[in-house]
Amino acid sequence: MIVYFLVTGDNKLTGEGEPIGLTDTPVSCSFFPLLGLQPIAGRQFTADECKWNGPKATLLSYGLWRDHYALDPGVIGRRLVGAGFLCRSTLRRGRRHGR
Repeated sequence: MIVYFLVTGDNKLTGEGEPIGLTDTPVSCSFFPLLGLQPIAGRQFTADECKWNGPKATLLSYGLWRDHYALDPGVIGRRLVGAGFLCRSTLRRGRRHGR
């Protein structure tokens, strides 16, 4: 349970525009496939990203991708400042988790 799903919440994402609050929710690598969810951009988490001391990776909520990154596919593969995660993908519209 080492990969993360980011939605609006309590932590701060900085470095681009106004800082915004984020909630990171740890999930297992099988979380999204189990629910039948595929990223709209990017990819699922790798086995290395799911290891205890593996690289920190995240999947963005559609709302965060739309509101903060204007649906820019260039956010995939970038390190998110403040959160410290490497963005790997985004969810499709209408998928909710957390807040």
